[in-house]
Amino acid sequence: MKKIQGVLSIADESPSVNQGIVTFLKKLGEVAFQMLISDPPIVFDIKRIGEKVQFNQYKFDSLDGFIKTNEECLIILPSVHKYSSGAGLGEVVIKPQVLPLSYEFP
Repeated sequence: MKKIQGVLSIADESPSVNQGIVTFLKKLGEVAFQMLISDPPIVFDIKRIGEKVQFNQYKFDSLDGFIKTNEECLIILPSVHKYSSGAGLGEVVIKPQVLPLSYEFP
C-alpha cells in the first residue's frame, strides 16, 4: 500500500483510502491464487489494458454504466479467460471493463 501511495498519492493518503488499497490487494491475492489452482487455468488479457476501443455492449462492460454504442473508450480492467493450450486465450469468463475517454473523475 505504501508503494502504491508513494506513486499515486490518492486522497492525501487518508486512512480510509489506505484501507481500501489494502483490501483491494488482499482480494487481488485471492484472485491470483484461484487463477493458479484453476483447471483449466484462468488468465487475464493484460496486454489490452489501456487500449482504445469502440464500445460494443456484447464485447465490453461499462464501469460507469453510461457508455453509448460506438463511443470511444479505454479498457481499464482486462477480460478473464479460461486458458486453452492450443488456442491461448480461450473462452471469455468476464468481459473487459471500460470507461469512455470523456469520463471525468470526481
